Amino acid sequence: MTDLAETMPEAPDAAWADAQIGRYQMRRLLGSGGMGVVIAAHDPDLDREVAIKIVAGDEAARPIREAQAMARLSHPNVVQVYEVVRVGARTAIVMELVEGVELGAWQKDRSWREIASAYAQACRGLAAAHRAEIVHRDFKPSNALVDEDGVVRVTDFGLAHATNLRRRTSRGLIDFLKRQATAAEVRATTRDGVLTLVGTGEVAPADVGLLERAAVDGSLRAAVEELAEGFRYVVIDAPAGVGAVVRGILEGSDGTILVINCRAITVRAIPTFLALVQDVAGGANPGLRLEGVLISTFDARSSSEAGLLEEVRATLPSDLLFRTVLPHDEAVEEASLRSIPIALHRGGEAMARLYLDLALELRERELEMMQGRSDDEEPSLF
Repeated sequence: MTDLAETMPEAPDAAWADAQIGRYQMRRLLGSGGMGVVIAAHDPDLDREVAIKIVAGDEAARPIREAQAMARLSHPNVVQVYEVVRVGARTAIVMELVEGVELGAWQKDRSWREIASAYAQACRGLAAAHRAEIVHRDFKPSNALVDEDGVVRVTDFGLAHATNLRRRTSRGLIDFLKRQATAAEVRATTRDGVLTLVGTGEVAPADVGLLERAAVDGSLRAAVEELAEGFRYVVIDAPAGVGAVVRGILEGSDGTILVINCRAITVRAIPTFLALVQDVAGGANPGLRLEGVLISTFDARSSSEAGLLEEVRATLPSDLLFRTVLPHDEAVEEASLRSIPIALHRGGEAMARLYLDLALELRERELEMMQGRSDDEEPSLF
């Protein structure tokens, strides 16, 4: 037999019948499309039939993410995954072979009771995924298979995302300030390990005063710096209007972005916040940079918001206001509720591109600052 890693064509043809993927012996092509192919194969070691899904292209993240999501599930209404194998430069998923048809094709000419029963099975599979804190994000009739016994199995978790944190905790900054929890105990890390979060914690009425005092005496700044130790980038969401707390956080920050919406009460508060940033930069934290002012949750259909946006643009220096404007988008709220990055949320591609634009703007400003400032020149807010 030939090795598929050496001979695999870009499109399926008769040559596949005499190919092999690792120990798996090719049987027949089950389906193909723009995303890749699915092949029936035989596992001689365990003497069982399997399905092997090979994703088109060299990008391995999606099939690995799919395999990881499916491997965490064990349910009669979810296709079982066995392992991940390499096919040359590509990655393939070896999974349970379901001899059947897609749900969309099966449901034609079926009674409504049969269809309802089939979708109820699919829902049980999706519910199992949700209990494992996985959101499929691309469920449709073509992503479910019905076998000859009428059992429905959900498949194709290629867009799935683990929505939960590896470890949940109700402890946060308040507990750390009180020294009732260590830094490790208040940190929560996502399953992929790329993001660590620290919440505020459960704030009792008396704790509001504690935060204010900590901001004044410098312990809030020290706590933030200790929690941030070892991380290259730290983003702090500090809503304006919480008194000395914002000042305390600014004193321990390298830079700040003023995020505003186009509401009259918010626009009127811009001068106050800018004065606060300038005061901190002129005293406790000379290295503080005002990165810029970002317009967010903008509703272009609102004439009042459009008018306020023009007012802000006419009032602020052009180099202070980011070109990128983030519109109001329900996808952002949904992604936030599910703890899913907007780039991975279905329908969030446009917003993800805007955040990329913002990141590029930040990089441009950093480069301009590095090129335009002499070695002995002090950084300026404006």
